[in-house]
Amino acid sequence: MNEIQILDAGYAPLFNAIVAWAGEQDAIRALLISGSVAKGSADAYSDLDFVVVTHKSAIEGLMEDVHRIIDDVEPVIIENRLPPGRASVLSVVTDGWHRIDLAFGDPDSGILQQALIPVFDPDTLFDGVPDANVLAPVDADQVVALSKEFLRVLGLSAVVHGRKDAHSAHDGSNLLRNMLIELFLMEPPRRTRSSAKKTLPLLTLEQQEVLKSLPPLADNLEMLVVFDSALAEVFLLRARRLIESIGGVWPVATEQATREYLKGMALD
Repeated sequence: MNEIQILDAGYAPLFNAIVAWAGEQDAIRALLISGSVAKGSADAYSDLDFVVVTHKSAIEGLMEDVHRIIDDVEPVIIENRLPPGRASVLSVVTDGWHRIDLAFGDPDSGILQQALIPVFDPDTLFDGVPDANVLAPVDADQVVALSKEFLRVLGLSAVVHGRKDAHSAHDGSNLLRNMLIELFLMEPPRRTRSSAKKTLPLLTLEQQEVLKSLPPLADNLEMLVVFDSALAEVFLLRARRLIESIGGVWPVATEQATREYLKGMALD
C-alpha cells in the first residue's frame, strides 16, 4: 500500500507477511492500518500499527500465530502484551528495530472508532469516523485540575530542595515542564498528542520559543530553583488567562498558599 511507503523500507516485508497471514485466517473479519499512518502524520521514524477485528475467543491464538509470522521475517527481540482494555494489544520490536503494534478486538469493542485505513474489510465494519483533528474546546475544570497539580508539584519542590536532593528536584522540574506542554496543547486551537514521541509539530512557533527561552536544566539545586521560577511565571500566567477566557475560576487560594509556602522556604 502506498500509505506505508513513508516508513522505513524494512517495514514492507513485515507488512506483506502480516497481510498475507491475516487474509488466510477465517477468524479475522477485517484488517486495518491505524496509528500515525492512518492519521496522515507518519514519518520515516514512525512505527506500523494494525487493528485486527475478530471474536474474543480467537485473540490469544491469533497473537501467538502472528508473532511467529513476524519472527519468521525478522526475529522479534522485544514483545509486550498489554492487558485487555477495549482491545488486546501485541507490541513487538524486531532485531532491525522495526516496531509493530496489533490491536485485536471485536467490532463492538470500540477499536474501530479511530482513524483507520482498511486493508481488507469485506463487511464494511469500518464506515469512517469524525475528523480526529477537530476537538471540542477544553473544559475549564480540566485546566483548573492541571493548574492545581502544577502548584502541588511546585510546592513539593521545597521538600526535595530541603533534603538537598538535586536528582529528585530535577525530576520534579521535568514534570513541571511536561505540564506546561500539556497546557500549550489546551490553548486554542486545542490539540492532542497521538504519541509521546511526537510533540514538536503540535506546538506553535511561539510556544516552541517559550520552551527554548527557559533556563537550562541540570542536577544543580540553584539552577533548578531558577528554572522552576521561570517556568512557573509562564505557566501560571497562561493558565489563568486560559481559564478565565473560557469562563472558569482561577484557584486563587491554592496559588496564594503555595507562594507563601515557597516564600517561607526561601524558594519563591
